[in-house]
Amino acid sequence: DLGDKQGAIADYTSALKINPKLWPAINNIGFIKYEQGDVEAAIKQWQEAVSIDNKAVEPLLALAVALHTKGEKQQAITKAKQALSIDKQYADLAFLKKNLWGDRLLADTKKLLATPEMQEFLESSK
Repeated sequence: DLGDKQGAIADYTSALKINPKLWPAINNIGFIKYEQGDVEAAIKQWQEAVSIDNKAVEPLLALAVALHTKGEKQQAITKAKQALSIDKQYADLAFLKKNLWGDRLLADTKKLLATPEMQEFLESSK
């Protein structure tokens, strides 16, 4: 959040040396990679985080967003619905921003949430 992306990655990597299953660190590396434009690396991070904890909403939704930007629409919608079924507050962009979601990821999340499928899902689950 302070702008030292490489320092943050180094810190998260150090944390993972202590606990390789610390999915929040893996997740946050994905955030940085995504903001740097490395969508494939971000996807790998989020897939790893979800493989550690398949109920972890944040990496699951971030993965859905990344897949959506790559054109993998149906898989993205499925994962986004799965994530938001666990915790609806992740559909709130202000909440995501407080949770360190960067501008690129927020903009792409907004696009995913605006799709007719996601709008219908969010309306029906109120």
